[in-house]
Amino acid sequence: MLSILIALFAQAGDIDRLIEALRSEAVEERERAEQKLLESGESALPILKKALETADAEASLRLAAVIDELERIVRERATDAANRPAALRLVDLDVRDARLDRALDKLATTCGFAVDVPTLDAGRLCNLTARAMPVSECLDRLLDPLELHWTLEDGRLRVRPGREPRAIARTVGARFGFRVREYLGGATVETTVTPALNGVVDFDVVRFAGLGDDVVVERCTRCSPRLIHVRSLDTFKPVLAVTRTWLSTYDVAFDNPSDGQRRNVGDFTIEVAWPQLRVRCARDVPADLLSQLYEPFAFELKPDAAAIERYGGRFGGRRSLVARSGGAEKTWCDCPGGPQKGERPAPAVAREQTVASNNNGAAGYQIDDVKRIKLTFRKPVVEREQLTGPELRAGR
Repeated sequence: MLSILIALFAQAGDIDRLIEALRSEAVEERERAEQKLLESGESALPILKKALETADAEASLRLAAVIDELERIVRERATDAANRPAALRLVDLDVRDARLDRALDKLATTCGFAVDVPTLDAGRLCNLTARAMPVSECLDRLLDPLELHWTLEDGRLRVRPGREPRAIARTVGARFGFRVREYLGGATVETTVTPALNGVVDFDVVRFAGLGDDVVVERCTRCSPRLIHVRSLDTFKPVLAVTRTWLSTYDVAFDNPSDGQRRNVGDFTIEVAWPQLRVRCARDVPADLLSQLYEPFAFELKPDAAAIERYGGRFGGRRSLVARSGGAEKTWCDCPGGPQKGERPAPAVAREQTVASNNNGAAGYQIDDVKRIKLTFRKPVVEREQLTGPELRAGR
């Protein structure tokens, strides 16, 4: 208890010094102090609110901004925690001697995919009790005892006869399949991923547990990490670095909006730039992910709003993207002439996009005619982990 009190007093002293720095005439010092206060986290809120009561006008503005930002972070943490199970498709299921097609329909309703079950298997009975279980694990546990397996193709779950032909590793939001084939005295490892979340999954094979440091591992700029060649026939386990980015849904609204009005969600700023909204991020975001973060916005007009006459065509509904790009005979990989060497090209990234209205009619009105703008925004939440796959060797 004494150590906790000492830590609290030390933090209070640090925060007092940072609050004092907010009064500095040097812009850089004030900005550093604001950043440090934000890094102090929600535990600093009581001290900051107390200081706000006696702060002068200039410092109180900056303190209020820090308090607002910390409180927003706290609110978002609670929202993300509530959204996580649905976004990562963690499901509850309790079926006992249930028809397979009905059990799968329950999962499909929860997770939002269609199901194709062979007629001969639809009436077979299955059992499973699951609590916050990844949907991929639910499917494996339902189907494996019936000697069936599944694939997910274009949003449709297809039940296939026979057991899963690949070695499998699962984690929250993703299922990895492994195949190994022998090639010129070594093993070519094929790793595929089936995302099972509202978002995207990236991975890399960082090493092969069980192999010595002297074993040569070959990669291809184009085909790896899906295909990697190991110059060994020994048994090993692939170790994967997995990054899952799931989407947490927020309803963003602007009442009586005006140009330049802003809302912050995570690292993103959403700004009114009528007849569009502008979405900006302070960091690079993969361009293919940005397209999943929102849909066209809706707007509500004031009772006396009147459309304005325009010439020269109508406002289009396409999203504009400001992006930067980072970048013979088949062998063990898919490349003619052998594996490609060098660094993998960086994916296209972006920091800004514009959002159109859902009916492309925004350009027909002035911003003063608009009563409310509503946007569904999906904030990307990144989680990283290391996953050790099953034991593999050539021929399995």
